[in-house]
Amino acid sequence: QRVQQWLFGSLLIGFALRLAFVQQA
Repeated sequence: QRVQQWLFGSLLIGFALRLAFVQQA
């Protein structure tokens, strides 16, 4: 289903952003 794919992608992007933010701080 498309909704599941979008949710998974959103989670992945959020995780990557958080990782990048933590490494920057």
